[in-house]
Amino acid sequence: MNDLVKKLLELVDKPVFIKNEIGVYTACNASFEKFLGIGRGAILGNTAFDIAPVALAKIYTSADRDLFAKRSAQIYKSKVKCAQQKRGVVFSKIIIFNNDDRLAGFIGVVNEAQGHTDEIIRDIKGSHHVPNLTGREFEVLHLMSQGSSAKEIASRLCISCHTVGGYMKSIYLKLNVNSRISAMIAAQKLGLI
Repeated sequence: MNDLVKKLLELVDKPVFIKNEIGVYTACNASFEKFLGIGRGAILGNTAFDIAPVALAKIYTSADRDLFAKRSAQIYKSKVKCAQQKRGVVFSKIIIFNNDDRLAGFIGVVNEAQGHTDEIIRDIKGSHHVPNLTGREFEVLHLMSQGSSAKEIASRLCISCHTVGGYMKSIYLKLNVNSRISAMIAAQKLGLI
């Protein structure tokens, strides 16, 4: 993890963590340590099963698998064990890629549920319409964000240009836009790219 990313994580006032593609915590901020009540040394290099009760770790791991399968932003409510008590939370997560466009893992933010968690989820989704993109749509969107043409995307993904066009139309529909530029702006605002 480079120093810039570490510094940026510390600027976020909410608990934030990063896991790799196999579910190992690779980074977190001080807010995440404080929230869990355990030090960074006990978090990094470990999985949910190492730092959470088994029942909760199963929920987190299942949600992580679902996130990777759908390749879309994910928001869900759960509980977290903090200092001998369980607290209601809302997790917001998004996939991240490394420099050569391979899946690197995801970044997650923990919002403490101090009221009704359904209202918190509704507020988060209302302020950030999170489209349910398929894995392939997410790949096409990511390649579009790099400036790849439909022909280049087709070649890269070993599919036809016609199929790429279909994915692009579906992405536009889900993002409620009608052009490539508008799709890129909407995807950036949603944190999808």
